Amino acid sequence: MQDFAGQDMGVPYSRDLFGRLQQAACDNQQGVNVIGTVDDVPVAGAFFVWDRRKMYYLASGSHRDNRETHALSAVLWEGIKLSVEKGLAFDFEGTMLENVEPHFRSFGAVQTPFFSVWRYGSRVARMAATARGLLREV
Repeated sequence: MQDFAGQDMGVPYSRDLFGRLQQAACDNQQGVNVIGTVDDVPVAGAFFVWDRRKMYYLASGSHRDNRETHALSAVLWEGIKLSVEKGLAFDFEGTMLENVEPHFRSFGAVQTPFFSVWRYGSRVARMAATARGLLREV
């Protein structure tokens, strides 16, 4: 949660929701938490889930006082190695944060653009979506 606070962002999900997601994925042997430590003290962690084809980098965080240890990079690398062991492709799940994208590329990630297409049936719905910034006229 420190990472969100450090970026002046609110956490976009509840602890309860994330905890239930972790529990369900781990119970079904389709998820794992990887923790990075320095002198046996946890300083970074990531949660990975997978299906039959891919392993997904779902969430991570690190203690801001230990960023220079690069523990989060080590944790991410362990997730990538685990995907190889399982014979799965690794999916970074993308980011809109400009400082994160170069970090993903340093692991050999290839940027894959994707699009979302929405159809709004009424003029009022289209105006509301435009006002919320969800729709741009092109």
